Amino acid sequence: MINRRTVEPNVTFINLIDVTMVLLIIFMMAAPTIQQWVDVKLPAAEVSKAKITEGIVVSITKDGNVYIDREKMKFSKFRAEFAKVWEKRTGEPVFIRADGDVPYKNVIEVIGVAKQLGGENVGLVVEEPNKTTK
Repeated sequence: MINRRTVEPNVTFINLIDVTMVLLIIFMMAAPTIQQWVDVKLPAAEVSKAKITEGIVVSITKDGNVYIDREKMKFSKFRAEFAKVWEKRTGEPVFIRADGDVPYKNVIEVIGVAKQLGGENVGLVVEEPNKTTK
């Protein structure tokens, strides 16, 4: 009878973890530089329709005015006025309608105010693209 030594395979995970960590660090360092060179032109898209009558509608005009539902105010007073409305209507969805020429920063500030006050359901209202028939 032949006596063979059995060798149990042993996998060391230390080397695998080291390689994984190095790759993770490389990707973390490379990701920001990749994003800087991407030229993005956002396409028009079809979206699902929502009933904007069942929520708080915030409209932003290009001249710097903000409307909560139909109440006009300057952009600088939006935070205080929205807080008052939110106290009465907590939990309702918030729909943001902004003119195409409104700076992106202003739209983000409005979204930020709604989120800070507890708004979980904040959406942007857009127009559907023109459909051309062939």
